[in-house]
Amino acid sequence: MLLANLAPREDYQTVTIRVFTPTAPGEAYPVELSVSRWRDFPRVFFSIDPVRLNAQAADPKAYGLALGRKKTLRTGEGGSDAKQVL
Repeated sequence: MLLANLAPREDYQTVTIRVFTPTAPGEAYPVELSVSRWRDFPRVFFSIDPVRLNAQAADPKAYGLALGRKKTLRTGEGGSDAKQVL
């Protein structure tokens, strides 16, 4: 698929996920999620195992899937409100 074919559609919403640096090494990462023209979600925290995640770095798809499988939004740490976005 060419990027030229991906013209913006009015029924799409821009989702912004911001991951911040933890306040101390080994602590959970603060994460914020907002959906344009809809709402901002409360900040949540999640932990990343950098060794396991970086083991997937050679394969962008596997890396994205590993990161996406985190509890951030899908399984609860992001809260039930964030599940509405998915």
